[in-house]
Amino acid sequence: MVSHTDKSELNVCGPQVSRLRVNLGWSQPQLAAKCQIAGWDVSRDIIARIELKKRWVRARLAAMPFAHPLPAQNLRACQVEGITHLESSFAADRPRALIQMATGAGKTYTACSFTYRLIKYAGARRVLFLVDRANLGRQAMAEFQQFVAPDSVVNEMWNNGDILIPDYQRNFVWSINQSSLLIESFLLGLPVPQVFSMSMRSTRAK
Repeated sequence: MVSHTDKSELNVCGPQVSRLRVNLGWSQPQLAAKCQIAGWDVSRDIIARIELKKRWVRARLAAMPFAHPLPAQNLRACQVEGITHLESSFAADRPRALIQMATGAGKTYTACSFTYRLIKYAGARRVLFLVDRANLGRQAMAEFQQFVAPDSVVNEMWNNGDILIPDYQRNFVWSINQSSLLIESFLLGLPVPQVFSMSMRSTRAK
C-alpha cells in the first residue's frame, strides 16, 4: 500500500518548533509547561502534533470533545447528537463529515453552536457557511446575529431566572445580541439611557 499525504494538511512551523526546543534542551512536556505558564492552552500532545507538522486547528479539534464537553442546555437531543458525532469525527482525524437533520430540527442553530465552539476552542479564524440561495443566507445571518453563547453571562442570568419579562412589557424589538450588549453595559458600568425599574418585596424580581 502506498500512502500519499496532502501537503496542504501540514503546517510549516513544526520543524522550527522542534529545532528551537532541542537547542534549548527542553522536552516536549517542559515546553508545554512553559507555554501554559505564559498563558497558552498547550499540552504535550499538541506540541507533538505540531512537530509532526499537523495543522494547529486539527490538534485542537482532537482535544476539544474531552477538554471542552458540549453543554446540552438549550439544545435539542438531535442537535446534541449531531454536534457530538461531528466533533468525534474531527477528533479521530476524519475531517469530512455530514449532519443530516429533518426540516425544523434546528440545523442553523446547530451550525451556530458548532461554529462558536470551533472559533473559541479549536482556534479557527474563519468558518465558511455556504448556501445555495440568497434568502437562506439572510436567514442564516439573522440566526448568527441572534446567537448567544451558552457560557455567556447573559445566558446564565436568563437560565437562573434573573431576567424576567413582565406581562405589561412590549414584545422584543431588539435582537438577542443587542439585548445582550445592553445588559453587559449595565454590568460593566458603561453609560446607558434612562431606565425605569420596579422591585417587589415578595420576589427577587426587579
